[in-house]
Amino acid sequence: MKVKCCAFSPSDEFLATCSRDKSVWFWQMDEDDDFQVCSVLQQHTQDVKFVAWHPNEELLVSCSYDYSIVFYKFDGEDWITQQKIPDAHDGTVWCAAFDSEGQRLVTVGDDCVVQLWKRSSPLEPAASDKWQSIAKFHVEDSRLPLYSVSWHAVTGLIATGGADGIIRFFRIVGSADSEQLVQVATIDADANE
Repeated sequence: MKVKCCAFSPSDEFLATCSRDKSVWFWQMDEDDDFQVCSVLQQHTQDVKFVAWHPNEELLVSCSYDYSIVFYKFDGEDWITQQKIPDAHDGTVWCAAFDSEGQRLVTVGDDCVVQLWKRSSPLEPAASDKWQSIAKFHVEDSRLPLYSVSWHAVTGLIATGGADGIIRFFRIVGSADSEQLVQVATIDADANE
């Protein structure tokens, strides 16, 4: 089994891993700092490429070759599926990142789309809430996949990287009901070669 990604939970109690066997594994650290498998979930139908934790809660999102994203939560005894979004992108979903408050999520994929997701009820705990797509930015000047995304915790700037060697930067503009992604800058990462 090839591990594609691993990430610690915000409490540092759990480690999540994902692999080509379509599974997400949850590991729990014991009092001796050893890790034991506490759950294995197989909600995807293809390789799982990436996992990312909510910044403040025990909520995990996974991204897959099957075009979907899946949210998982801890119910007090076990890890369960909180929400599955089957066609999150029109191709492999490669990466995801939460904003610093955990109110929004951004994903990127094979379809050259940067997609913004938001919780439907911000007053509810994130682990009990549903996520919905609120904005998409289609990168028109490339037909190559976007592999990576990162959300700056202080400025709110979103950075993406992909197969075309271009780093793109985005900001969210608009009111809470009509947020949009706007590309604000690019860097040609191949320029130094």
